[in-house]
Amino acid sequence: MWNHICILTLLVVLGAGLSACADKEVDPQLQPAETFSEKCIDKESSAQSVAAITRYSRLYDDPHVATVLGIQGGSIWFLKEDEPVLALHVAKSLGLSNGEWIPVEIYQYERDAKIYRHQTIRARLLRTITWGLDGLAVLKLEKAFQGARPLVIRTEPGEMVITPAYPGGFLELTEGRFLGADLALSNEKNEGSYAIEIDGNRLALDSGASGAPVLDCAGRVVAAVSAQFYLASENGLAEPTPRGQKTNAATPVTILADSYADLPRQ
Repeated sequence: MWNHICILTLLVVLGAGLSACADKEVDPQLQPAETFSEKCIDKESSAQSVAAITRYSRLYDDPHVATVLGIQGGSIWFLKEDEPVLALHVAKSLGLSNGEWIPVEIYQYERDAKIYRHQTIRARLLRTITWGLDGLAVLKLEKAFQGARPLVIRTEPGEMVITPAYPGGFLELTEGRFLGADLALSNEKNEGSYAIEIDGNRLALDSGASGAPVLDCAGRVVAAVSAQFYLASENGLAEPTPRGQKTNAATPVTILADSYADLPRQ
């Protein structure tokens, strides 16, 4: 079996990502795992800081429709109520630009429907930052997403994390830890990502999770999910990586500012 990485260019609900794959090594300097405490972070509050984004579809005009099969999209989180952040490759897949206002669907949806919000909002690109093989994009929404909880940025990782994301179009909360820096997705500029390992279902942050925030124990965002690692068997089936190895790569959110001094802090 080979260790592969999949850049999460997404099909919401169907979960069929387009894979860009290559053999990769695990960063040797792993940080020790820590026990996650349920008191560490407010999961409900964190869930309100992330949403799913897709292209506009007339099917969404039906109030009984929550998600639409085959619509490309990913996960977003909020710097401001009208300024969400998403993975650069997701912004490109949605056809967003810095000129034309384009209608998109933004929703928060749990399987048990404790949280359900859905809005059709016009959006355009406010800023894009290339980093390694991916990057981040900041959108400007024509109006604020109601109920959005903006996140505060933290400049350094180093502890257990939680990631609220929308793989398959439904909210999932995954717990895990940072494993250290990872240059597997870097280009000639050595623009490295963070390697993270999630517990439980190690393939959980799949198609639809791109752009999801990686949060520290205080609920501050440190990185955004950009890719998933997996083992590909001879018959082509995806299998999880062994325990202690990375499951996902995440783009550092410090690239949103020209200098650390420009970042909001707590």
